Amino acid sequence: MKLLLFFLIVIGTLLISAASAAASDQNAVGAAYSISNAANGNQLVFYSRSADGALTPAGSVSAGGLGTGNGLASQGGVTITGDGRTVLAVNPGSNSVAAFAVGPGGRGS
Repeated sequence: MKLLLFFLIVIGTLLISAASAAASDQNAVGAAYSISNAANGNQLVFYSRSADGALTPAGSVSAGGLGTGNGLASQGGVTITGDGRTVLAVNPGSNSVAAFAVGPGGRGS
């Protein structure tokens, strides 16, 4: 289990960094995160956020668990830790939580 969590953090960091680099245009001021909640494999989905609040899809990464296939109906299913370095995402279909490192600057880089 610890190895799986480590693997998810490493892969998440790489993919979030790549997405941030791809979305590093002049309008990007941050990132937004969600989950797919797919029953056949949950994913962390990330978006580039512009100064006017517009979101642009920037990629996704496996959350290492399962969703329920329905609406999550839960506030806080995805959250960023207080230090801004980790995104936590629930896998409600497999009763687990995935952790993803956020790159420098706290903007999903």
